[in-house]
Amino acid sequence: MSLATLAQVYAGQSRLVAAWPSLRTRLAALRARIQQALDYFERSLESDGEPVAAFRGLALSLEQSQRTDDLLILCESYRHRFDHAYVDEAGATAIWTLLNHELNHAAIATAKRWTSADPVEARLAAGKLGSAIDDFTLARIVAAWSLRDKRVMLEEARNAQQLRDLELISRLPTELAWGMYHYLGDNEKCVARL
Repeated sequence: MSLATLAQVYAGQSRLVAAWPSLRTRLAALRARIQQALDYFERSLESDGEPVAAFRGLALSLEQSQRTDDLLILCESYRHRFDHAYVDEAGATAIWTLLNHELNHAAIATAKRWTSADPVEARLAAGKLGSAIDDFTLARIVAAWSLRDKRVMLEEARNAQQLRDLELISRLPTELAWGMYHYLGDNEKCVARL
């Protein structure tokens, strides 16, 4: 809710009119502190290391303010800037954002772009796969399903199976991917898989 809208709410109710000036002052101070925190987060993204809190803070802020393009730019910047286990979290955020806006082909393209050319085993050995791989894989599966393309769904099911065989993801994404794949062709196998 914007400050102007909130002011109208308070102005419209006589019991709240007297409370508005002090609340407005407190809200302005809170806004300044939030902006300061976001500035710290933004600056930490420019440093080395793994600024996960910075990414999460900025991503949440951009998502809640409905600045989708800026959120996608943040995710892409994070992917280009860093090479560690938390990069998949930015990928999942980008894919889910695109899916939420029904940009299904863009979500698939993002998933493919995000997937490193390095084999999964090499990424695992280098410590570049973290807990976000589960959410990232699930986002890829939902993106593939959104196209209802059996070939793309098969590719995602095989990818999920490989990650599951390496015990990197939970059972849910793998079973869901195979169930969705079979649904596109053989409904009996789908029911058996799910």
